Amino acid sequence: MFVHEYVHYVQTLTGTIGRHIMLELARLAVFAGILRKHGWPPAPGYDQVHLREVLEGATRAEFQNSDPRAQYGEFSRELSFALADDPTAAPQGTVAGAFVRARLSVGPHAVDDFVHVAAARGGNIVLVPVTDRIVFENMARQVERNYLLFNNNLDAGVVDAQRGQPHGDITYVCLHDALKVRLPDTEDCAKWTITLCQTALLCRNPGTAFEHMLERLTGLRSSNLTSFIQALDRDDWFAGEFNQPPVQDALNELVGKWGTAILPRENWELREFTKLVANASNALLGNYSLMAGNLISWKDVGHWIARFGCPPIIFSDATRGEVQGIATNAPWTWYLRRLDDLLQ
Repeated sequence: MFVHEYVHYVQTLTGTIGRHIMLELARLAVFAGILRKHGWPPAPGYDQVHLREVLEGATRAEFQNSDPRAQYGEFSRELSFALADDPTAAPQGTVAGAFVRARLSVGPHAVDDFVHVAAARGGNIVLVPVTDRIVFENMARQVERNYLLFNNNLDAGVVDAQRGQPHGDITYVCLHDALKVRLPDTEDCAKWTITLCQTALLCRNPGTAFEHMLERLTGLRSSNLTSFIQALDRDDWFAGEFNQPPVQDALNELVGKWGTAILPRENWELREFTKLVANASNALLGNYSLMAGNLISWKDVGHWIARFGCPPIIFSDATRGEVQGIATNAPWTWYLRRLDDLLQ
């Protein structure tokens, strides 16, 4: 569903891992363009690169055994941990909703004490690694459900039916369900899920952040979301974890260090891209519950698109530049996709 995928786009703009992905790919795109045009390191006073022209004329073979290819490979390996979602068997006696530290293995690499959440799947309890992907999906699912409930006669059956499948839909609901067992029935669990997931994604380690927030929630006598978030702002645990490195510093480094190497028009496009990141980050830093309303209409989605942009929508047979009359516009999307084609 478009709303679900659009939430992922905004998460990528604003979350720590998403910001790292976008900015690292932008850096690699400029690096690859300079390398192909001038070699590396370029001679002092080298001409600015017409990046689109250079990348359009490049082939994958030209980057074989190159530094951009090697750095892209290392970046992809690091990213594999953020995308991991395979459940493992839980120890005997583990209850659904519990947070457990367990080994997470991805290919030849492993972390011994990664945060996992216990979830029910069929008649068993499994451990789900609380990676960036898991936080992404739990937040997007609840925004999607709220949109469906408001616009589809209170019917979210198209997504709720997934719980009945053998996989139990645990990738999309495990954090929501862990919250539900800790909250009174009178609380809006979807709003809590969206807000806490958004807060966690603004941290360097979303899984650890989510675990910490639920530990705080467990010890509270009352459950008020506004008061809870206000208390987090005074929580020393988040020092060095929240918005690190600061989004503005990362954007300034990208434009200042790499933007000057490309043509003024492309530098302007890069600046427009960083403005979208800044707009989305500032909006969500000012309101962690921005997407957590239970009355989400298409007008709300259109408002998000106007503020944060929207990349072209790719279908199997075509790419669309508008959705329900709203033009899609996300500067630098072409460069990032072209880089992926050349270096993967």
